[in-house]
Amino acid sequence: MDMVSLPTKTDLENDEELKQIDVDIQDILQSNTAVEGQVIRKRAEITCLENQAQQWELENSAIEKQNTNMNDYLNILRGKVINHLSSIKLPQWNDAITEDNYEDCIKRIQSLGENRNGENNVLFGAIKSAILQIRIS
Repeated sequence: MDMVSLPTKTDLENDEELKQIDVDIQDILQSNTAVEGQVIRKRAEITCLENQAQQWELENSAIEKQNTNMNDYLNILRGKVINHLSSIKLPQWNDAITEDNYEDCIKRIQSLGENRNGENNVLFGAIKSAILQIRIS
């Protein structure tokens, strides 16, 4: 007859060690699954942020183009205003209106407007006439 061998003390210890190793493996697998989920979420967040950054770059590029166009248009209008106002003689203003003194000239006209009197009415009529001649495209 075959003899059945009873487990020895070392066999039982090995069996307990194997059970503990299985428990440790399961813990590691669960931890890995949780970390993989976090990695997937972080990758999705990064992709979303990258797409958002690309969209902002496109919007900024469009805004920069609009700003450039507006500045170009403003410079054209400024040139037209200078050209049309150059024939008007402002009181206490001896220089011709140029790009360099344009803002000072506008301030002078504003100052004259604040202190408007009968003699300035002729001046403002001339300014109005010059401004009305400007063609805006």
